[in-house]
Amino acid sequence: MSSLISSAPLPGPRLSLVERVMTPIPSMQRYEDDLRDQWQSRALGQEWRRMLSLCLDVMDEAPMTVLSGEIHLAAQARMRGRGCDLIQPIASGIAHDAPPQDYARGQGSGLVNWLEAAGPA
Repeated sequence: MSSLISSAPLPGPRLSLVERVMTPIPSMQRYEDDLRDQWQSRALGQEWRRMLSLCLDVMDEAPMTVLSGEIHLAAQARMRGRGCDLIQPIASGIAHDAPPQDYARGQGSGLVNWLEAAGPA
């Protein structure tokens, strides 16, 4: 079993799409800095793909656990690899009600297939 600690969750939705929509809206620009703190930000796109690719390489040999935090929401993420899975418990310092089931289902679905199709970082 391999372990990693990350300041932000690795698996997750592509926030670059959200960033593009928010940028032209003045009242939403104050959230841009928060989005850039996430691996999925367009500012970190190449680094995120490279990190996930490296995780997939490790997961060829053994399961992997990534511990991280997220201020808005606690969760558990799973990224299916070619051989083993990555499990990521995500801690939050703020308590919220659980998100709807559809939200949970929509987070990162197809991420590994997308990463493999994207090729090396």
